[in-house]
Amino acid sequence: MAGSVTTLELGSISRDTTRETARTRSWLWTAGAILVALGALGLRLHNIESDPLWLDEGYTLLFSGMPLSKLLLIGGAHEHPPLYYLIVHFIRELNGSYFVPRYVSAVSGALAVVATYFLGARVHSRAAGLVAAVLVAVAPFHVWFSRDGRDYALAGLLVLLSYYFLFTALDTRRRLVWGVYALSTALCLYADYMTGFALLAQLLLLVRARGEGQTRSLLVSWAGALLLFLPWVAVLVSDASSIAGDYWIHAPNPTVWSNTILEFLGLMSSCSDQPCTGVEFGVPGLAGHEVMIALVGTATAAVVMCVAAWRRTLTVLVLSAWLLTPFAAIVLVSIVQSLFLDRVFLDATFPLYLLIGIAVTRLPNLRLRAAPAAALALLICAASVSTLRPVYAQSSNPDWPTAMRDFQGAYRAGDAVAYYPGAIRSLLGAYLPAGWRATTEVPLWTRIYVDVPGWQSQYAHVFHATREEQRQIESELRDRQLGSAARHSRDIWLITEDYSGVTDTRHWFASHGFRLLLGQEYANDARIELWSRDAPAIAGRRVAWTGQAQFSGPTSTKGQIIRETDHGSIVRRFKVNAGQAYFVSLSYRGVPPARPAMGVLLYDVHGKQIAAFPRIQWYDLDVDDAWVSNPFGFVAPPGAASGLLYAASEGGRSEWRVSIYRER
Repeated sequence: MAGSVTTLELGSISRDTTRETARTRSWLWTAGAILVALGALGLRLHNIESDPLWLDEGYTLLFSGMPLSKLLLIGGAHEHPPLYYLIVHFIRELNGSYFVPRYVSAVSGALAVVATYFLGARVHSRAAGLVAAVLVAVAPFHVWFSRDGRDYALAGLLVLLSYYFLFTALDTRRRLVWGVYALSTALCLYADYMTGFALLAQLLLLVRARGEGQTRSLLVSWAGALLLFLPWVAVLVSDASSIAGDYWIHAPNPTVWSNTILEFLGLMSSCSDQPCTGVEFGVPGLAGHEVMIALVGTATAAVVMCVAAWRRTLTVLVLSAWLLTPFAAIVLVSIVQSLFLDRVFLDATFPLYLLIGIAVTRLPNLRLRAAPAAALALLICAASVSTLRPVYAQSSNPDWPTAMRDFQGAYRAGDAVAYYPGAIRSLLGAYLPAGWRATTEVPLWTRIYVDVPGWQSQYAHVFHATREEQRQIESELRDRQLGSAARHSRDIWLITEDYSGVTDTRHWFASHGFRLLLGQEYANDARIELWSRDAPAIAGRRVAWTGQAQFSGPTSTKGQIIRETDHGSIVRRFKVNAGQAYFVSLSYRGVPPARPAMGVLLYDVHGKQIAAFPRIQWYDLDVDDAWVSNPFGFVAPPGAASGLLYAASEGGRSEWRVSIYRER
């Protein structure tokens, strides 16, 4: 009897010890995942404010800054539902930083690392979850969009939570968990419409629900999610119809598709170009074989899904479908209207990393058969870490900080400012003094964005208009907006980027008696221009030349006219003051087939060239034997001490009238 008691006690102690060991291991795995997530947060926050804000972040600031009634009415201007904007709205009520959207994305991206770990632990093992979490943490694709003030990182996190709570509900059968699953699924749709494609794979779990007698719970949860999203369905239908006829995303092609796959695999850094032209990881043999590598990757994923279906491995089948369904669905939708952008597939990367994690952690059981999966995981991890450097070094955003530095120096009270497109005004506050306002400000909107200021009622037919009607609407909008600025000022600043329709805006100025006094371009198409009804001589004081003019080739002067023939040129030098605006009054004519050329070079006190103008080459130097006026200007950058003006004829005969004026 005593022996039996002793045996029972020892067995109880053994089981308690086993449970304690299991709990300890569980906490160690979880602690490891949290450390990985903290590292991921550090990667996402590193110098997060260093890259200038870009246009889409301007829309985030615009919408999130609206009163709630207007924000909920307008939504996301054709593309995005309101959840992300609402979160940013409330946080900016507490902290008004223009970079709040980026911080929301960074935190969402780091939380996605933790969510990946828990989902992996739920569907397979903690080891698989941790491997997948590491891959998410260092993926350049995720780091890039977790540093971007848009909704993609948040949407990815919510998709992960939806899958996690679905698997948890199936495992635990708790009503509360089913309710949380329904809520998280609805929030996915409120974060980004494209998440609907990533959620389609959940339909496969009806098989498991039926086998376990939980079909009703699953269907009720789906009905609950749809009911929660129902208030927004009318806006979704309106948004979908508004982009169906005229949208900027081009149809997918092999380059767009293959680059997206390379981003999935960590072999290419992300970017905001379309198609993405990020930096490739230096794998020998990668360059020139991108499409082939993408084909192999896609085919491998398809084979995994087919094998999972054949073997009835439901979890692997669901993950594979989650990975592939968004691609298939968006390609089909693109037959009618292209939605194919790399960023919309962000939430489809998680199943790839989970599948790799599952394959790698089965290595001890499968011996060498899992070695390819381990090698792939190591390659992706190494490629991702290597490609992270360009994520921080590569800047594709307009250089608004420098542009606003020069603009502040040259702006004078009474000037009007037109922002094109209008959302630029929302982001420029980050680079202007707090509370700064121009005497007159006009955000310029086009017919594509007529819903932004709430103009739907005035242009309800706009998206069903003919091309001629569309042009007429554009003209009406331009006249209304620029006309209001012109009524208040003789000088209008145009702050813009190289954006569709900006040439029409410049033509409006030219046809309404304005001339370009100053036009300056900055990195990645940030531009400031000063249009005035006054001539440069009225707007500024004439700059005196220093030293004698330098002639070369067949060049002569007659009064203020410089005549050059066949590689003739003239050079004049002058002093400049850093931070001041200069207007170059330029008229010329060329006798065909002349090739006139003209510009200004700026130097520092040591004679080192630091700038060249004009940077804006939106005009062509016409050659038709008639005098043409093509003035331009610039703001002298820091360190500028002297300037050099050159005028030349690279062929034929050119004649010039050139004077430079410094702002009064």
